[in-house]
Amino acid sequence: FTRSRGDSDIWYRLNKDKDGYDYLGTHVDDILVVAKRPQIIFEELKAFYTFKDTEAPRYHLGVDYIQKKGADGRIRYHLGSKTYVEEAIRKVKSLLEEAGRKIPYPTKCPMDKDLKPELDTSRFCNAGEHRLYMQLMGIFLWIVRLGRVDLGFPISSLSRFSALPRIGHLEHLEKVFGYLLKFPDKQIPVN
Repeated sequence: FTRSRGDSDIWYRLNKDKDGYDYLGTHVDDILVVAKRPQIIFEELKAFYTFKDTEAPRYHLGVDYIQKKGADGRIRYHLGSKTYVEEAIRKVKSLLEEAGRKIPYPTKCPMDKDLKPELDTSRFCNAGEHRLYMQLMGIFLWIVRLGRVDLGFPISSLSRFSALPRIGHLEHLEKVFGYLLKFPDKQIPVN
């Protein structure tokens, strides 16, 4: 395997059929194999490493791997973030309660269509509110990274104000949380 130049935790090689690549993704003590015949790769790796188990992935770095049988009988994977999102919801509720803020109502839209956060003139967040804003932003950025592209625009729009957010920006970030409460389980089909 050759280490990827783009990410030092990704390794690749031309597969034995020479019609594609096999990939290894490593993170601390986890490894994810993406290949036509992953079991062969695990057998090769067992000569050097000890594994607890080698099974089809179910959860890795915040991503749920859901197997679904297609109409043609083939197993297809869907990537989701439900497990991480459920954990994030508990964390965000706790953060909002600790800060004395209300839990928003579930909402169907993550951002008002006419919102222009750059025009917000509300007061600047105090130190505690700024810390809360940054904590929420970190959680939401990871959720977007896990494939929740429906949150990509509102989070990228609001992340521009991370250095000096206004209270209106925090309120809009809380509304994004309301959307997450309404739709915690979105998935992306991958094959």
